[in-house]
Formats: sequence, C-alpha cells, structure tokens
Amino acid sequence: MQAAEPLARELLLLGGGHSHVILLRMLGMKPIPGLRVTLVSPDCGTPYSGMLPGRVAGHYEEAEMHIDLAPLCRFAGAAFVQAEAIGLDAAAQEVQCRGRPPLRYDVLSIDIGIRPKVPPGLTCPQVIAVKPIGGFLRRWQEFLQSEALTKDKPLSLQKTSAGAALPVADPKGKPLNLGEAGAGAGSAELPLAGPKGKPLNQGGIEAGAGGAELPLSGSSGKPLNLGGIEAGAGGAELPLAGPSGKPLNLGGTEAGAGGAELPLAGASGKPLNLGVIGAGAGGVELLLAIRQALGAKGLADCHALHLFADGPAILPAIGASVRRRFERLLHDRGISVHRDFSAQRLEGGVLTAASGAAVPLDLAFLVTDAAPHGWLADTALAKDPDGFIQVNDRLQSLSHPNIFAAGDCAAIERQPRPKAGVYAVRQGKPLYRNVMRHLLGRRLRRFKPQKRFLTLISTGDKAAVA
Repeated sequence: MQAAEPLARELLLLGGGHSHVILLRMLGMKPIPGLRVTLVSPDCGTPYSGMLPGRVAGHYEEAEMHIDLAPLCRFAGAAFVQAEAIGLDAAAQEVQCRGRPPLRYDVLSIDIGIRPKVPPGLTCPQVIAVKPIGGFLRRWQEFLQSEALTKDKPLSLQKTSAGAALPVADPKGKPLNLGEAGAGAGSAELPLAGPKGKPLNQGGIEAGAGGAELPLSGSSGKPLNLGGIEAGAGGAELPLAGPSGKPLNLGGTEAGAGGAELPLAGASGKPLNLGVIGAGAGGVELLLAIRQALGAKGLADCHALHLFADGPAILPAIGASVRRRFERLLHDRGISVHRDFSAQRLEGGVLTAASGAAVPLDLAFLVTDAAPHGWLADTALAKDPDGFIQVNDRLQSLSHPNIFAAGDCAAIERQPRPKAGVYAVRQGKPLYRNVMRHLLGRRLRRFKPQKRFLTLISTGDKAAVA
C-alpha cells in the first residue's frame, strides 16, 4: 500500500495498546513515504494482559510480559512521546497532554484501554485496581516487599498424627527459635527457648486422656528442639487443636480452659485477609496467581484469601462444567467464595456489601466492569451509553471521520463485544489497513469481530483449563 507521491501528513497514535503495537509493526514493514507518525503513551512499555496472572504468580519476569515501545517506534520510523493524554480538541485537531504543549494531528487513532469502574467506597489505598496494568504491577511489587510479608512472618504449622498442630518452622523452613510464652491464668505455660536463644532440651508431649505421644520431628524428619508442655493450675493439658480437631487458625493456638491465645506471629506480621473483588475469569485467575505467589514465599496457608462475586455464581460467562471444576479448585486451596456480594465499601479492615453483609478484609484487588477514561466524556466524540468511543465497522469514529479507535476504549456500532485483549489483537490489522487507506484517500474496508474465541483460565500453577 504505497503512496503515489510522498504524504505530508501527521498520524498521531494515542495509547500503546495491542492494536497500535500491531499497527506499528505493519507500518515498519510497509512504510508510507512522507507520513509523520507519533506514538503517545504514559509508559515506555505496554503489557500483554494475557500474561498478567503468570507474572503475579512469579512465572514471568516483568520484562517478559512487556513490549518496549521505543524500539518498536524506531522500527516503524515513528516518534515516541512519553506523556499522559488529558483532553482532545477535535475541532482544532489537537490532543492535550499533561505537562507539555498540545500535539496536532491530521489523523488520530485512539487505543488507550480502560479504567476500572470503582464504587466511591472503594477508592482507598487498600483497594488495588488491576487496570491500568502498569499501575497494578507497581502496587503488587510494593505489596510483595511490604513488612506485612517480610517482617515477623506468621509461623507455619505442621499437623501431627493425633490431629494437633505444632509450630515447627518459620516460613523459610528453618528451625524455630522458640521463646517462652505464658498462656494466661489458669492455662498452660509453654517454655519455648533457653537464654540467648539456645535450643532447649527435647521433651515429650503427652496428649492427655488419649495417652498418645505427639511426634517431635519437623517436616524434614529432624528432631525439634522443644521443651515439654506443663499443665496449668487446673491440671488440663494445653490443647494443640480446636475442639473439632481441625487445624488451628493462623492467629494463634487455643489455650483451653483459660481461654488465652498464644500468638503465632508478631504484631506487624499478623495474618492478613486478602480478597479479589470480581469473580469473572480475570478475578479467578488473579486470586489463584496470588495464592501461588504466596506459596513461593512459604505463605500459602498463612493468609486468608477471599473471592467476592456480584451474583450467585463465579465465572458467570463460562460453561457449567468448567465453573464446577474451579469451584472445587478454590475449595481445595482454602479460598473462601462470597456470592451475591456487591462490594461497596472497604473501611477499618471490613468490606461491606450493598446488602449489609460484611467480611474482614485488609487488602482488595479490584477486577470489575470496565469504564472509559474520564477525559473522554468532555470530548465531542460520539460515544455509546457507557461512554466508550463509538465507531463503525471500519473502526472509524461515527462523528469524526479522521479519528479511529480500537481495543477496549472503542465500541463497534451494532456489534457489542466483551472487553477482552483478544479483540484488540484482532483489530490491529484492519485498523492499520483502514488508517492507511483513509490517508491515501481510498475506500475503507469493513471489519467484523469474531463472536467466539478459545478461553484459557489459569489455575496459578503453570496449568490452565479451557
């Protein structure tokens, strides 16, 4: 598609989304003489959204899931401007950017993605939105390096043959330096360490009425350096499991008749309640990836994980058999699912639903419905009822023929589709063709997006369900 004579025109590509990545690659292979191209993006790299769960789980490095925009622009003969768009004057054919003069264009293509639709009560530091992905990844890394995960980590527990739970190792598997702690009045006292942290001599632990001995070895089979547990004033043994025989919660052990609790973590390392708001494919994948990442740090069972669904079921757009499989998987991995929970507010460590239901939660990851960028509302562009840029089946604005839009920020007239990266990728080639044909004064070609596509939902551990 070569021009008969050089063009002296400005093509401005706003956003580094999947469609523009493909457009730039094709432009590099088939350049248009005289055409000046500029890409504007707030980030130097564009993430491939399909690799996000793998990145969170720790299977990929961040560089592996990003496309470096600067070398791609050099290949395409385009200029790269790192800036954030904040407005559009379609009459003057200018894009306003934060902290710099406006950028003029003859033809504009917009591929800026989406932002999350956030209820007012969830606009707080304890809620991390997944979109835009660049901001999410920065917050995720901050969380992984935070004191909540690195200082005074909760102790891991080992179940014994008698159904009891003993603290046997720190999260890295090293032998515990057990220190002395009193279990409260009327309860037992647990001698945990000698002076200066030296290991104590080993002592047997009698299991009370049953008379069974509890093993004193850790998961590696090495003997533990443990002191004996002496009964309190009431003569009762210190129970090492709850009344039902289930493993103890991570906050501490039950101290029997005295009611005291022996904490298994320091004040700064208390077990956290972590949750994902949104139970579609993206939310389920993200939560399983989070659990995988915690497992890599030895913390898979040290924090409570929650999944919040607006409706009665998870994965509402997925077939029943796959849904049942993931329900079993979430249950097996100890993840609590809260159905019909329309999250509205996170305050004081409690997440509240529109129904009034409440769940303790320290940190939430938001994977909910998409919303357009706020500045689009102030433009003269034609928009659909949800505020997305409305385009025809040629990816051309209904109101401004010299403006094109693709990816999640666009809505194709009479062809509604979910906001998914697969559509943005498929729109790259027809977007390139129609932008170039418009520049050359040729007739545009229609594009019909596919209705179905293969869905792969990651289980967090380098496996997926189709």
